[in-house]
Amino acid sequence: MPIDEKLCDTRHTALMQIAGLCSDKLSLRIDHIEVLMEERKETLERRLAGLNELRNEVLKDRDLFLRKEIYDEKTKAYDLWVTNTNEILTQMKTRYDSRIQLSTWLSVGSLLIAIVACFILLFRHG
Repeated sequence: MPIDEKLCDTRHTALMQIAGLCSDKLSLRIDHIEVLMEERKETLERRLAGLNELRNEVLKDRDLFLRKEIYDEKTKAYDLWVTNTNEILTQMKTRYDSRIQLSTWLSVGSLLIAIVACFILLFRHG
């Protein structure tokens, strides 16, 4: 074998070893990436499960609270009831005040009549 062929064979063998090493390194790297991807997949699945749990809890909690439309409707009904009650109380107070005024004037009138009657009796006998 001439030197050139020997050199060529040596180079070829060295290149094949380098290619084999690169192939092995590449295979190890791909295996490592696959392991990392599997770990990321598991992490994402756990996070997704947690988010689904949170979503279910939110849906359950949503039923515990009043919706705005229902709250507004109930509030309007309550405000109307308060307004009507205040009007009724104002009417009752006005009637009460007018009756008190009438009673006061009747009492004053009766007292004056009683005083006049007393004076008439005193001066008539006296």
